[in-house]
Amino acid sequence: MSTDGFLSRTWRWFRDTAEHIEHLSAPFPKFVVLFLALLGIRLCLEFFSSHRLYTLDDIVHIGLWFTFVVLAFMCLLQAATGEAMIRTARLAIVCYVFSWSAPIIDLIVHRGVPARMNYIAINSWADFWQAYLTFGGPSTMRGATIGIRIEIACLVIACFLYVLGKRQSVLRALLSALAIYSMLFATGAIPWLLGLLIGALGLQYAPGDQSTVLLLFCLNAALLAYAGVRHAPGMSRNAFSAVSKAGLVVALAAFAIGGTLARQAYPENVALDPTTLFWPPMMFAMMFAFLLWFGLMRRNDDQSQSVRVALWVFVTLGVSLISERVAFAVQLVFAWGWLWQDWLREWSTRRYVAAPAFALFCVATSLLGFQWLGGPMIGFPAHWLLAIALFAGAGAWLRPGVTPAREPTSLG
Repeated sequence: MSTDGFLSRTWRWFRDTAEHIEHLSAPFPKFVVLFLALLGIRLCLEFFSSHRLYTLDDIVHIGLWFTFVVLAFMCLLQAATGEAMIRTARLAIVCYVFSWSAPIIDLIVHRGVPARMNYIAINSWADFWQAYLTFGGPSTMRGATIGIRIEIACLVIACFLYVLGKRQSVLRALLSALAIYSMLFATGAIPWLLGLLIGALGLQYAPGDQSTVLLLFCLNAALLAYAGVRHAPGMSRNAFSAVSKAGLVVALAAFAIGGTLARQAYPENVALDPTTLFWPPMMFAMMFAFLLWFGLMRRNDDQSQSVRVALWVFVTLGVSLISERVAFAVQLVFAWGWLWQDWLREWSTRRYVAAPAFALFCVATSLLGFQWLGGPMIGFPAHWLLAIALFAGAGAWLRPGVTPAREPTSLG
């Protein structure tokens, strides 16, 4: 058997396998469940390989890290090949099974001796470039272990071959492989890169710091937004068009009033530090997700049900990383939004329903703003709650909302 014949068959098998995965017909929510299953096994293998006594914080932190890696793969490969985002997503999720290789290799190579999978130890720009050029730095027992280096090398080569097969361009394939490697390396250097930002802003880390986790959440939110827009560009536009602009302004004003009152009454409860630095972008991301969920609720399109559930899970996870009080306040907003737009849908255009429903919704958003900036819910001034409810209710009475007709949301 000639070498050329073997390489030709291997190349053909590689392309055919990728094409088969991209065209799998299973509903996409099953791929999400598949990712969670693969992630759970990957975490288990890593904890065994590292002899790590894990905590819930470790599971969330590492889970967000791997989610970012998979999303980044999806977005980079889609941008490099021009393939449909849904196909690239299927490929990235199914091939995530190869993440099992790193801890398994470390267990075999080190014969059970723990090899600590962690962020790369970098203390200067010299360390940074040395680690970048040497595929992870000098240590193979901490950070970039032997298993991780082998896994990254295989991923970079596979990405090169995938892009080459799709676009028939060696230059594009090389640039894509370099981008993939740079992304993977940057994720391993997150603490040091984040430390540069914190130092430049003159902030100090506080006990219980969550800045790395919140940074990962923000990065995941950005990639999810990009993937969603690339997959279904009309979905957000159709959903946002169903949201009343006047109602949105009033609800945001109620949120701002709550935050201002909390800041005045409890100024020491929230201070600017590396953790709270990421609260504003998180708030923007979750507000975007909630408005998308709310608009899809008003559209009442059956195709968007799985998207609405995913948006609720995304927001719930985000606020749970901030505090239990904020998480409860957000669920209160979701609850009133669902009751108003789903359970009371048939009567939502009637003044005697629209007015109290919108008034209570704005009360919930004001409580959210109050607790977001450190105020206890029971400390909200009662006269302000009454004023917000009366103002919002009066506005809805004068101009009751109209529930849009069912329309497709171009989910693809």
